[in-house]
Amino acid sequence: MCVGDFNEIIRQEEKLGRAICNHRKMQLFRDVLDECGFLDLGFVGSRFTWSKHFADDHSIWERLDRGVANANWFLKFSGLEIPLRKKMFRFEKMWLSDVRCAKMVEASWSSYSHEHEDDAIIRKMEQCGKDLTWWNHNIFGNVRKELAKKKELLVVAEMEAQTHRQNARLRALKRRN
Repeated sequence: MCVGDFNEIIRQEEKLGRAICNHRKMQLFRDVLDECGFLDLGFVGSRFTWSKHFADDHSIWERLDRGVANANWFLKFSGLEIPLRKKMFRFEKMWLSDVRCAKMVEASWSSYSHEHEDDAIIRKMEQCGKDLTWWNHNIFGNVRKELAKKKELLVVAEMEAQTHRQNARLRALKRRN
């Protein structure tokens, strides 16, 4: 099973607004799914999972998020519905640099005790995503926010260095990296 933002659509009905989709790209995506033996899991909720709204009053909606699985998975978990959310969980590769990440995943995975329910695997994945999101914000630190703050400090220091001809603060900030 694979669930996520594939950033591609399968057919024209999965897009609303402006340009018609490239049929060759859609066919290549379908070919990859067929080659892997993946079938679409379907979805519950909004028909579209991504949208963009432009100042000239036009909008584009697309179904980019989806779940796919092979036939064996379907046989084992038939009838399961996969809810797609507006903001899907994204695992960050940088988390692997912290040993606490593996511990968080293990703790989260083992905390779900309803092993014999048909949807146990889905519930475990959802819980693990929630726990990792909490861990990122409260323990690991939101790296993107910190990076944005550092960039802002560098811009200010750069302007100060250009205006006042003193770059000590700029050099100090760059050394901290």
